[in-house]
Amino acid sequence: MILVDFKLDLPQKEKEEEGAEKEIQNREQLLSTLQSASAAIRLITVDKHREQYLWQHNNNRDGRARGEGGGEEVAIEIATIHRPELVTSISIEHEDLDKVDNALKYL
Repeated sequence: MILVDFKLDLPQKEKEEEGAEKEIQNREQLLSTLQSASAAIRLITVDKHREQYLWQHNNNRDGRARGEGGGEEVAIEIATIHRPELVTSISIEHEDLDKVDNALKYL
């Protein structure tokens, strides 16, 4: 599916005799197959650190929720990529887009 999505074709040596593509068995074989299909595909090591929090709209400053219920709990993730380049991202996640919007406005 990856080869189709990127419009790549396997070299002849990666195909079985009947012309069908061989099934990929593991990560190393997948990477080798992709790299043999195109010189543009490279393996890049990413050094990433993630912090995940659950946030409620009615939180105190110290992070403890006030009272029972009524909170609009959303997932907050702060991710920092240290390598190959420094990038920090913050994501706000919930299945209800209104709760994400409320958290974004509050934060």
